Amino acid sequence: MARVSAGLPDVPLAALREGRAALLITEGADGFPAAAFTWAVALDATTVRFGADHGSSALANLERTGRASLEVIGDEPFLILIKGGAAPARSSIEAARGLGVALWEMLVVEVRDQSWPGARVRPLAYEWAPEQREKMLAVEQAVFAEMREAAPRPPPASETPRDRALAYLGRHHVATLATSGPDGPWAAAVFYANDGFRLYFLSLPTTRHGRNLVAHPRAAATVQEDYRDWPEIKGVQMEGRTLLLAGSEREQAISLYARKFPVIAAPAEPRIAEALTRVGWYCLVPDRVYFVDNAAGFGHRDQVL
Repeated sequence: MARVSAGLPDVPLAALREGRAALLITEGADGFPAAAFTWAVALDATTVRFGADHGSSALANLERTGRASLEVIGDEPFLILIKGGAAPARSSIEAARGLGVALWEMLVVEVRDQSWPGARVRPLAYEWAPEQREKMLAVEQAVFAEMREAAPRPPPASETPRDRALAYLGRHHVATLATSGPDGPWAAAVFYANDGFRLYFLSLPTTRHGRNLVAHPRAAATVQEDYRDWPEIKGVQMEGRTLLLAGSEREQAISLYARKFPVIAAPAEPRIAEALTRVGWYCLVPDRVYFVDNAAGFGHRDQVL
């Protein structure tokens, strides 16, 4: 088996077509990985379905980030890590109705062989209490069957690049703001809340980018992640005019921002409340926005505004 491949190799694919227990790995809101046990089934070499418990942190992470990893250990033997983008396929798996499990579908972007020569790892499997074993094994097989047979989700192409750009902005929190001033160009990371393509952020007027915006209100921004693999690169690029807000516009910006970042909502901690008295509230109003998506081709981008 190749150490890294773009799809499932033959042996893991054959095993996952039958259904296996797996370890679901997602990214928490704190930036740290979170793990949960799940069931997984492969439809083909690049499509894997899995479950996520209702009300779980794993489900919340999936809804926020739209990506996941699955660790699968087989007795064939193999030990693989599957990575990819993920989207909901069905709100509930009927065969697991009493357990409360949503069905998700992954488009595989990488499969990594994590085996080690001379070492074996026991296959990952649920072990049920004796009095539950027969019943739960039957549920497990019914879950695998439903995962295989559920109608495919609508293809991502049904969404427009504009839809994907807005969804991307809604899932992320930090923009890199580029400004220019007497000392030349400058970039700074700012937390933002968006209303459509407008980005609202706060900053001290005495910062370099704050001073630059007074001298030159035009600015640019990008929103992206620290991707490792080129095909995974996505992001939003924009340019426009930045406004220093006052009056009702300022109050609306604070309300929008507080919904995304409750830490600033009243009553805020004293140190945060004091800091908020010194900041300015800004809005970047773009006149040009692009959505970059390397999954559609190297360097591919669509103008969405």
